[in-house]
Amino acid sequence: VFFIVGEYQFFHRIVVYLDGLPLQIGDELIVQLLNVISLTLFMMVLFSGLISSLSVFYMSSDLELLFSQPVDVRSIISMRLVQSIVHSSWMVFIFSLPVYIAYGNYFQVSFWFYCYLILSFIPFVILPTVIGVFLIMGLMRYFPAKKAHQVLSFLGLMFFAFLIVFLRFLQPE
Repeated sequence: VFFIVGEYQFFHRIVVYLDGLPLQIGDELIVQLLNVISLTLFMMVLFSGLISSLSVFYMSSDLELLFSQPVDVRSIISMRLVQSIVHSSWMVFIFSLPVYIAYGNYFQVSFWFYCYLILSFIPFVILPTVIGVFLIMGLMRYFPAKKAHQVLSFLGLMFFAFLIVFLRFLQPE
């Protein structure tokens, strides 16, 4: 709770500062800040979707029991997909709300902004999670499940390196 309140205060101060910049520069910087935050959240959900889909689809201990029951395979996969979406996006949802609420409170947006925000969050988390599921399914075609952890660790390291290079190209100075 303290972190969420602090996050709200932090982004509210940033929006207030950026809006006070002269020559409409602040408006463009606020839009770019929200773009960078959204891109970062998208990549976080994608990577989290990779990891959660690996554990939900391939490493779960109840898979043998589920597939031995007279249940349609499509319903098992659909249930696992929803489970993977929830596991990979709940934290991003909770910790991204203060950013957008700070933006909305400062600019005194209407109630419909928050409705639109919540409705747009649904495809925002479904798309990267489904991409993560497809990537894991492709990865499992060529690697055993135990080796996939090593491959995902390498991909995580590459993602971190890409993020550092990306931030350096933005020239934040």
